[in-house]
Order: sequence, then C-alpha cells, then structure tokens
Amino acid sequence: MRRYSLLIIDDDLILMEQLAELFRMEGYVVATATDGLDALRLLTAGEQPDLLLMDMHMEGLGGEELATELHGLGRPFPILLITADPDPAACAARVGAQGYLAKPFDLPVLLAQVEQLLWEGAAPPPYPVL
Repeated sequence: MRRYSLLIIDDDLILMEQLAELFRMEGYVVATATDGLDALRLLTAGEQPDLLLMDMHMEGLGGEELATELHGLGRPFPILLITADPDPAACAARVGAQGYLAKPFDLPVLLAQVEQLLWEGAAPPPYPVL
C-alpha cells in the first residue's frame, strides 16, 4: 500500500526539519525544499507529492511565485499554506491553496489540516478505492 507523500517547502531550516520528522513519524513519505526554486527542481524532476506544505514568504522564489510557476507548467498540486502574513486567507487565495495555517500554529492542528485535505479529496487516496 502506498503512503501519502508531502513536500515541505520552508526557508526556516529548523522548522522544516521538525515538520519533516513529525510527518515521517506519522507514516508519511516526506521530501523537503528550502525555497520555491528548490521545490520547482524537485517537482520538475518527477517528485509527485500528494500535498505541498508551503511557506509563503521565502528568500529567492517565494510561495506565490512557485504557485505561478506550477500553474504555468499545468501541474496543479494541492497546497496547504503556512504563513506569518497578517492575512493568511488572502495569501492562500492568491496561490490557490486548498488550506492555510497562520504561524505560530499548534502541531495537532497542522496534522488535522493535512489529514483533512488528503482525505476530503484535495489529493487522491493512497490506495484504490473499491
């Protein structure tokens, strides 16, 4: 049985690694990228995550620019946006995210958001539905 996969994109290396470890402990397959350019390289090289867990404001290629690039490639990926922006809903709308969390956030809330997005159809189930 295939497990759900995540691509965590954040320029805060400590937070990114902590989130990666948390999700690995929960049974997810996790890849990481330190900015949008890193993520774009992984995605165009064939990485196919079920969900992008993405920071909005990053050095280099940020979340908004990454979303624009992905839409231009015709490869929409479900996005859960994590941002410290004062208006996270507006940020999520700009990038076409299926969900968002404002920083700081509680880990149980993050886990619940990810599970909800994956199980409610933002991403295909990890196994065939009979």
